[in-house]
Amino acid sequence: MKYSLSIILIALVFFSKYSFVKATPLDAVNSQIEIYNQTVKTYSNSHQQALTKLSKDIANLNKQKTDALEQNLQTQGDILDEYVKRNKISENGGADGIHRNSDSVSQTRYYLTFAHEAVAYQAAKNYIFYLTSENNIKYDASNLIASFETDLNYARSQVIKSQTTIKNLISK
Repeated sequence: MKYSLSIILIALVFFSKYSFVKATPLDAVNSQIEIYNQTVKTYSNSHQQALTKLSKDIANLNKQKTDALEQNLQTQGDILDEYVKRNKISENGGADGIHRNSDSVSQTRYYLTFAHEAVAYQAAKNYIFYLTSENNIKYDASNLIASFETDLNYARSQVIKSQTTIKNLISK
């Protein structure tokens, strides 16, 4: 019994590096694209063109909105930096400034950084249709648009949260 368990464990270790392939997010996207391409081939030319146009419109709108959000975050960062400079607040915990509000500034900078990451993640997103059938093309398009809106609103809400945090810090 003891030897058979050891043999099984050795076999699992030996075969695991050959049988388990690490899947990356890029693999998942490529798989979605491949499924989309296979499915859309069966659609009429007018529907293929409509889907292509909608994909481009979503990508362009995503770029416009995330660029605007990023600009807002840049302004927020400039305001926070100016506040820290004018109030001689040390964020690094050293003896080179007054330590009042340093925890509040650190927390505010955390929200600003989190918002930057949310917007960058949104900007990098690719929206790929999940097509069920040509008869459901409007439903499938609506689902993709709804997903895009939800994701964009999340990124926007993080920017607003960061802005509110900065406003609260400055008004103290």
